Amino acid sequence: MKILCSLLKTIMKKPILYILLLLLLTNCTENIVVLKPIMYTDEPAEILGNSARLGGEVLTEGGLDVSEYGIVYSTTYPPTISDNKVIVGSRIGLFSSVFSNFSTGTTYYYTAYGINGTGAGYGDIYEFTTMEEAPCEPLDNYLDVTTDYSNINDGYYNSTDVDTYYPSYGNFALHASKGYNDSDKVEIYVFFQGNINDLLSGAYTTTQDFDYNSTLENAVVTMKHYNRSFLLDYDNTVYIEKQGNSLTVTLCDVNFSGNLVSTIDIDVDLNTRFTVDY
Repeated sequence: MKILCSLLKTIMKKPILYILLLLLLTNCTENIVVLKPIMYTDEPAEILGNSARLGGEVLTEGGLDVSEYGIVYSTTYPPTISDNKVIVGSRIGLFSSVFSNFSTGTTYYYTAYGINGTGAGYGDIYEFTTMEEAPCEPLDNYLDVTTDYSNINDGYYNSTDVDTYYPSYGNFALHASKGYNDSDKVEIYVFFQGNINDLLSGAYTTTQDFDYNSTLENAVVTMKHYNRSFLLDYDNTVYIEKQGNSLTVTLCDVNFSGNLVSTIDIDVDLNTRFTVDY
């Protein structure tokens, strides 16, 4: 049709064909169909307490420029541009990013959207649920021992920091220390494989060794007492809350038993929470 229109324009100066030309050009214009943008939505991934990886793509602009595209989300179905909207770009594009500001333990509906002069187009709608908050509420920077067979006592931590002393466990460790003497000093290490800046709020599963092909998906937790280290079993949960450059660790009803590098056995149940700045 574009070729026909172009040929007709070349004969516009011939009066005998002028009226016919106008009619044909009118037909050409009427055959141009303008649509809303056609969008593709990625399935949600990496869902944590207040964040998830979301994305999509503008498959076609629909005949008019896409003025903006991004994601929309809501706790009610379906999400629209009248709900929570995050603008990512304009025109043709694809994207995948970690979006935050979600509430913990909440179900959301989300989709990719694009807007042109005709209106808003949407992709498929997906549902995802953010992780729950920690079920226990220990005092801040406090070790609460609920069952003690090894002379480990309750108390506030003297210091909390980011430690890289044990790089074999991971790239960094969130560390808390209580007491000063061998008899009362207890240290908790929560090791992660990856970049500390990428650690987000959420629930992480403990393991006894890292899978180095995946990062920031699991944690290794140890307790040090009398200069001996004890390893938390796998399939426990570490809760992380991120606020700015602060990370708060919460462990609920976890058990350290047996031994890691010593012949002394322990059997300790505890709750704890501590915050490190980085």
